[in-house]
Amino acid sequence: MKALCRVYAPEVIEWTKKDTGEFKRMWKQGYDLDQGSGVRTLQAEFMHMQESDVWPSGDYEVDFFLEKDRKGFLVLKVASKRLVKPDARPQAVAG
Repeated sequence: MKALCRVYAPEVIEWTKKDTGEFKRMWKQGYDLDQGSGVRTLQAEFMHMQESDVWPSGDYEVDFFLEKDRKGFLVLKVASKRLVKPDARPQAVAG
């Protein structure tokens, strides 16, 4: 299915595993998926284990499908994405 998706800036989550003492990092990125009129907007988060998987914030046109995970929750799987409108952030000017 195709839809418009608004992706927000990511947040970094860091923790240490109690059993191994290993330092872990994950990126949480919120999104709103607008599937058209008559369907409620899906508001959820992507969880990324690698920073390279994080999307730049902005509006995307996505081709997606829903899948059930091991715990029985629905998970959004993105087959393809196209950036429609990036967020323009002001750049700091040295003065």
